[in-house]
Amino acid sequence: MDLTALRLRDTDQTMESIASAVGYTSARACSRAFRRHRGLAPGAIRSRSRRSIPARGVPARPPSL
Repeated sequence: MDLTALRLRDTDQTMESIASAVGYTSARACSRAFRRHRGLAPGAIRSRSRRSIPARGVPARPPSL
């Protein structure tokens, strides 16, 4: 699941591509396993990582609580 999380955070690969790369035959099975293991859906991990990347020349703001 660590590799799945890294790929979600660091690439624009589809969930189907990531699932296949980490040994799952379906994106749905990988997503369910990821959610059970991490407590968050893969999409939540990806969107959180996108929000934490600052635009060029703009410092990152800490996420609001």
